[in-house]
Formats: sequence, C-alpha cells, structure tokens
Amino acid sequence: MVAFRHAFWNLDALHDTARIAAALTQTPGDPLPSMDAAFRMLKASAVGRDPFEPRHLALAPPVLDTLHLSAIWTENGDTLVLVNDRILRPGDAVGRVKIESASQDGVWVVHWRGRDFISLGGTFTLSTPATQDRAGATL
Repeated sequence: MVAFRHAFWNLDALHDTARIAAALTQTPGDPLPSMDAAFRMLKASAVGRDPFEPRHLALAPPVLDTLHLSAIWTENGDTLVLVNDRILRPGDAVGRVKIESASQDGVWVVHWRGRDFISLGGTFTLSTPATQDRAGATL
C-alpha cells in the first residue's frame, strides 16, 4: 500500500521526478526524513520561501544635488550668481537646495540638513537618502 505523506514541502518546487516520487511513495516502514532535512529541501527550492525569513531589499542610491558656483556679479543692485550654468538670484532653488543670500565671496544655501556656504569656484553636494514606503520597500 502506498501511503501519502504530507510534508512541509512545496512539491512544485521539487524539480526532479525522483524526489517527487520518493516524497509521494513512502511506505509505513520507511524512515521519514528529519524536520531539518525537510527544511533544507524547502530552502534549496527556488519557488518555496520561508515567510519568516527577513527579506533583503536592495536600497536605492541616495539622491544627489550638486551645485557648482562659477560666477558672481551685481547688476542694477541685484546680486546674480551662475550655478550649474544657470543664472540665479537669492530665493531661487536648484533641486532640493535654495539660495538664501549672495555676496561677492560666495552664496549661502539652505536645505533639509541646514545651511552651507559655497565660495566662488566651489562645489556643494547634498546627499538625500532614498525615501521608503511604510513596508520598507524602496520607492
């Protein structure tokens, strides 16, 4: 008599027919594999996944906002700056960075981390971590 043995195996995940046949044709006198062996077979399968094992999600790279201050000049009483090849004035924004004020020495910028000074010819990079949804998956 062939006894059907219910194990914790996902039979769709067992790829070779010999292992499927062995799992379905256990006779009452045959020794059953240990729980460790059953879990090893489950873990080795490509389809089956332990639902309690933590998932290792790949995190998205941080978002970078880079500003390069190339020139500063005054025109009709306004101080203008050349940042990333764009003519800007205080109050304008580049990405997540806002130009707060400008002088002949450089510009003050504000962002989510605080405030920084960029001198003429200097470069500033703001690194913002990638946002995540409530489940922890990267957007």
